[in-house]
Amino acid sequence: MNISGKDIEVTPVIPVSISKTGDGVVIPVRVTPGARRNQIMGTRDDPNGTTRLRVSVSAIPENGKANTALILLLSNAWRLPKSSFSISSGAGSKQKTVQISGDPDHLLERIHHGEDK
Repeated sequence: MNISGKDIEVTPVIPVSISKTGDGVVIPVRVTPGARRNQIMGTRDDPNGTTRLRVSVSAIPENGKANTALILLLSNAWRLPKSSFSISSGAGSKQKTVQISGDPDHLLERIHHGEDK
């Protein structure tokens, strides 16, 4: 997949600690900014037992560039609109919580399979 002229790698099945909310899902993420490429790298277990999605982005962590790259990467990987994504916590940290708005069951289907069934 290509984002803004840069290739990315995507892992279609994501075994992370995803929580349903009334208006979508919440996903814990660990971001590595300034990486060589944009990619979903798998998962990482925190000491507190949370399984976070590991993502690398080539954007630097300056003026929200890495957060924007994260949202673009995830929205393209899961074929969801960018407007449904927001950083609900950790905007200035490597450990973030990403909120995706929409029908939780539909979102989980997209996240786990990368496409509608």
